[in-house]
Amino acid sequence: MIARRAALDLERDRTLAAVHAAEETLQEVALGRPFEVRHVHAAVLLASYKVVVRTGRFAELAGVVPQEAAQDVLALIHAVPQCIFQAHSQLILNPHFPAAGRFGGADADVLLDDLLIKVKATRHLQLEGAYLQQLTGYLILDRLGSAAGSALPIRRLGVYYAWHGVLQVLPVKDLYRPGLLPQLVNWFNNSLPTA
Repeated sequence: MIARRAALDLERDRTLAAVHAAEETLQEVALGRPFEVRHVHAAVLLASYKVVVRTGRFAELAGVVPQEAAQDVLALIHAVPQCIFQAHSQLILNPHFPAAGRFGGADADVLLDDLLIKVKATRHLQLEGAYLQQLTGYLILDRLGSAAGSALPIRRLGVYYAWHGVLQVLPVKDLYRPGLLPQLVNWFNNSLPTA
């Protein structure tokens, strides 16, 4: 979703075609197809467009898939324990939240059933406060209007430490004192510009 916004700054038709093709390729993985080299290529390509959108710079790198980046992504994918990302009812890659349109957009990494996962490619296996803040922001957006295409509310938050192959899961009911989450949702909703 965010990668498509690169078309505003780059050659529109070429950018939209490349992003659309990459999204379709990655959708195969969400439908159960094994992750292959072409999926790696699609993931790195989308990431290159997202960098342009988020930074407003590096347009010359949009659509470029460096060999080293593809190799790193492939190594990270091979490190994923097969049992971690098994969906029972839904698997949404790069879920986005309609309410985020009120401030320019936001998309997460993975929505697996009722578990929202932030993927971190860090060498440090520790839960950072910034990770919880980001996940809380996505949770609030979910409470303002579900993630696009999701049939389930988010009930668990997770951080997947890609270099370690470890998924840390935190139930929402255990993270916030009673009544705090609705207060945060109301405060956030009242603070955002109207649609």
